Amino acid sequence: MTVKHLVTTSYSTVDAFSGTSQVEKELLEHGYLVVFDEGKYAGILTPHDVLCRPHKLVIDCLTQKEQVHSDDSLDTALNRLNQTNAKALPVFDDGRYTGVIVRDDIVVSLQNRTKSLQNRTKELREKLQLARQLKNSFLTNLSHEVRTPLNGILPLIETLSELQEEDAQSYSPELIELLETTMNRFLRVMEDLIELSLIESGQHIELLTTEIDLETMFEELVSETVRQPQFAEKKLAIQSQLLDATLRLETDEIKLKRVFAHLIQNAMKFCTDESVVTFGVKRIESKKVSFFVSNTGDSIVNRNRIFRMFEREKNSPTHFSEGLGVGLAISQKLVELLGGNIKVLQENLNQTMFEFSVLLKLDDHQKE
Repeated sequence: MTVKHLVTTSYSTVDAFSGTSQVEKELLEHGYLVVFDEGKYAGILTPHDVLCRPHKLVIDCLTQKEQVHSDDSLDTALNRLNQTNAKALPVFDDGRYTGVIVRDDIVVSLQNRTKSLQNRTKELREKLQLARQLKNSFLTNLSHEVRTPLNGILPLIETLSELQEEDAQSYSPELIELLETTMNRFLRVMEDLIELSLIESGQHIELLTTEIDLETMFEELVSETVRQPQFAEKKLAIQSQLLDATLRLETDEIKLKRVFAHLIQNAMKFCTDESVVTFGVKRIESKKVSFFVSNTGDSIVNRNRIFRMFEREKNSPTHFSEGLGVGLAISQKLVELLGGNIKVLQENLNQTMFEFSVLLKLDDHQKE
């Protein structure tokens, strides 16, 4: 940072041939006076000058002082001020006098810069600490979430390979379905990690816009949900709501479906036994469709933090919910990619709703 932005042209001046007795009071009040001789800069008069050279005329009291260039640093200017024991020094730009630099202004500016650097250092230190915490959380969760399905897949494959021919017809369908469910869980973890790496690296993510049938998509989501072990364990129910069964719209079907899948998965985590998960279309506008996923059960406590990466809400006083803690963060990013936004609403103590919108293109007859 240079002194250029601190140069001031507003200061008290005195004629070179004025008497010192005439300017003593003003000199003591301001700490310095800029001296001009027939409109040309002649020097800076300080109380120190008058004491060391007690002449009657201002011009005779002046002593040679340092100069500052407009491109000098603040540190350089302050050093020169300290060397000359002056409150102000003249500033020149390519040999042309432009004004003065005052000690107090430099000190304040340096203090502000130091404070700013301290704040920036503190901010970077906090970000570094957060990054370390996120890395540790990520590695810990990743180890668990990848190892768990793999530990289920390998024994299932081994069991299938050891089945006798007469047992294969009885047990194979059930084991294959369980194997498929476990593999899908593993693939979802891998897809989340890939999506996360692409988003965080700032890479361009292409949208594959196609016409989609919401009724068919909703049926697939229900079918996939009821096959999850958590759904049967809690004796949950799931239902979809579609305002218009003939609704056809254009957006990225894969990404829209992934958002729904993440939100439904999150809803099941906070459902109590025999709760209901509901999802569907909330309203249709000219350029946006608003969707929702809601559940009855435990409420979400940290609503302001749930979209943070690796943030996992406690679904009981002593246990964290399973998962990497990236589902809601990825959902928010995907919704933003689709031109919408997402928010969480606490309908009441026993019901939570996620509402998100998607910018899309409707069929012409649906725009009206």
